[in-house]
Amino acid sequence: MTLSLDYATLSDVGRVRRNNEDSAYAGPHLLLLADGMGGAAAGEVASAAAVQVIRRLDTAEIGGEDMIEALAGAVHRANERLSELVEEDPEREGMGSTVTALMFDGKQLGLAHLGDSRAYRLRDGQLYQLSHDHTFVQSLVDEGRISQEEAFTHPHRNLILRVLDGRPDSDPDLKMLDVEAGDRLMLCSDGLPDYVSDEVIAASMSSGTPDSVVVELITHALEGRLERQRHLCGGGRRRDRARERSPAAAGRRRRRARPGQHRSRRADGRSRRPG
Repeated sequence: MTLSLDYATLSDVGRVRRNNEDSAYAGPHLLLLADGMGGAAAGEVASAAAVQVIRRLDTAEIGGEDMIEALAGAVHRANERLSELVEEDPEREGMGSTVTALMFDGKQLGLAHLGDSRAYRLRDGQLYQLSHDHTFVQSLVDEGRISQEEAFTHPHRNLILRVLDGRPDSDPDLKMLDVEAGDRLMLCSDGLPDYVSDEVIAASMSSGTPDSVVVELITHALEGRLERQRHLCGGGRRRDRARERSPAAAGRRRRRARPGQHRSRRADGRSRRPG
C-alpha cells in the first residue's frame, strides 16, 4: 500500500526578532526545515541556502535505502555552499543552520538531522522524538547528569554543538524510519519545544487538520514564551514595565530561543495524488 502526505506549514517570527531566520520546503517526496543563526541577517542566508540545495531531493526517482545516500550527499553539498558564501563575504563568518529533512517514497522515510530542530511522530496516541538534539544540554542528559525535565529549563539549553556551518565536520545523523497510515509527523524549530511540553505537543497533534494543528502549536509557543518572561520579570507594575524590555534582553541571552517554523503532516492510507 502506497501512502501519501497531507501537510501544512506555518512560521511566526515571534515577539523578539524582526527577521525570520527559518526556511522550509514541502513537496510530495521531501519535507525540510532549516533554522539559521548568525548576525547581520546571515542566519537567513544560511537557512535559505541550505533549503535551496536540499530541496532538489523532491523526486520520485529515489527510494528505499538510496534515500540515505541522497540525503547525506545533499547535506554535504549544502555545507559546501555555506562555505562558498562565507568566502564571498567574510562578514558571514559564524553563520550556520540546523537541518532536519524527511524523504518519503510512499512506504518509508529517510531522516537527515543536524542541530536542535526536531522531528516528531505521533502514533497511536504516543509522541516520539525521531531526531536527537545536538546540544550541550542533551549531552548532559545522555550522560545521566541531568534529567529531561531539568533540560527543559536549563539556562544553556540553546547551546548547539553541531550545525551546518561550512566546516568539514558537519555530518548529519541519518536513519530509515517506518511509516504507517494515520501517523502524524512534525518538524519544528527549537522555538516550540523550548516553551511547550511534550504532553501539550501530543495533545495538539492528536486531532484536527494539519492546518489547525500548526496554528495551535504556534499559539502555544508564543504563550509559553510570554509566560516564562512573566516569571523572570517579577510582579506588580514593575513587572509590566520589565516585560516591555524583556524580549530584547531575552533575545541577547538566548540567541536562538524563539518560536519558529512548525510543520505538521498526516499519512493516509491511499495512493499518492498526482501533481
